[in-house]
Amino acid sequence: MPDDVDFQGVSILTVEASIMNVHHVGYAVSSVSKAFEEMKSLGFAAISDVVDDEERNVRILLLANGSYRVELVAPLDPGKSSPVDGVLAKKAPGPYHFCYEVENLAIAIQDLKEKGFSLFQSPSPARALDSEVAFLFHRELGIIELVQAK
Repeated sequence: MPDDVDFQGVSILTVEASIMNVHHVGYAVSSVSKAFEEMKSLGFAAISDVVDDEERNVRILLLANGSYRVELVAPLDPGKSSPVDGVLAKKAPGPYHFCYEVENLAIAIQDLKEKGFSLFQSPSPARALDSEVAFLFHRELGIIELVQAK
């Protein structure tokens, strides 16, 4: 397997500043508690407490099965806008973003913007990850989240 995979000039594993390691896959769900019950039957266990991120209007729970991590993301208050509303309205619950851990968030964002990604959520604190995160979009790859390494 190559160290770096290149799709139409877009490196998904490395940026100029550092290697991008997959941190987790984000799953849009309508209910964290119901999804967690189903994920347990697939061998997943909770690796965090449920976190209510009022700023983003999401409820989050991190799960793991071996080294594979999943972030369950559900709307917190259905009466308010949530980042997963569009995903849940257009398709069934399921994966909607990959999160990559990077050593330098600002440099990684700049490098990815130069490779055709658009920044649609600037760096901000993420309570569930206890770190800064940013979200980018690429028309061929969809949504990615970057999380600042601790």
